[in-house]
Amino acid sequence: MPELPEVEAIAAVAARHCIGQRIESVEIVRQPKNRAYFYHISPVGSIIREVHRRGKHVLFGIQWPNSNAWIDCHNAMTGYWDYEDDPWCFDYVEGPRDSGDHVRVRMVLSNGRVLRFHDARFFGRLTVIGGDGLRSNPAIGPELMQTAFGFGPIVTMRGFAEAVLSDRRPIKHAIMDQRLVAGIGNIYANEGCHLAGIDPHVAGRNLHPTQVPILLEALRCVVSHSIPKVQYQWRKVYRRDLCGSCDGPVVRTEIAKRATFMCNRCQGEPRHDMQA
Repeated sequence: MPELPEVEAIAAVAARHCIGQRIESVEIVRQPKNRAYFYHISPVGSIIREVHRRGKHVLFGIQWPNSNAWIDCHNAMTGYWDYEDDPWCFDYVEGPRDSGDHVRVRMVLSNGRVLRFHDARFFGRLTVIGGDGLRSNPAIGPELMQTAFGFGPIVTMRGFAEAVLSDRRPIKHAIMDQRLVAGIGNIYANEGCHLAGIDPHVAGRNLHPTQVPILLEALRCVVSHSIPKVQYQWRKVYRRDLCGSCDGPVVRTEIAKRATFMCNRCQGEPRHDMQA
């Protein structure tokens, strides 16, 4: 699933040509079987005034003559945006992505460009919502850091520490909870724990308080490696056989049904060097 850096890149691509443009028409090329894109309200006739990323969501701020709203896009496993005359795709960590015939929605803009939503596995969601555009949604926690397209409050050390040190779950599972920090998924949770020198299986409440700020800074560090361009050559443990720091064997286990990668040599005591 696209995580914070990937969704940041998707938002940047979406914003290239659409700001200030009216949505002239929306073509649903193919719907998911059990639900519909834009099942409640169509954005046709609205003007796109801004584009943001909120956690793993891309938000298009839209304006009608008498009201404002948001197109909320959750990319899920395979969703992303590009333009018909400016195609784009990113190579995910598991290998290159191929758009193929996976265009599901086409939005024709007043400048003549066609904004396309790709969704190979039909897990993505497109809905029109009101309110503050998920800024205060309790299911989405604070942002990890300030980014070009980030939208919402930034996590504080105090809030992060209070949440982590009271959590019974393995720390890797805890930091993937979108209510704690928005946008962190499996790749960056694995790499953040490695850089912080923390065993991902240790319960959050069993961490030493001095490890918590190290972990938060490590998460910011590993996420920064893939912003603004999505890239993965910096990985130290995720989907590797040998640790990129010490050449020791990478151990693969499972936490909360997600593949977990760690180096027993590096992930014992907290590390104070945040240079990946």
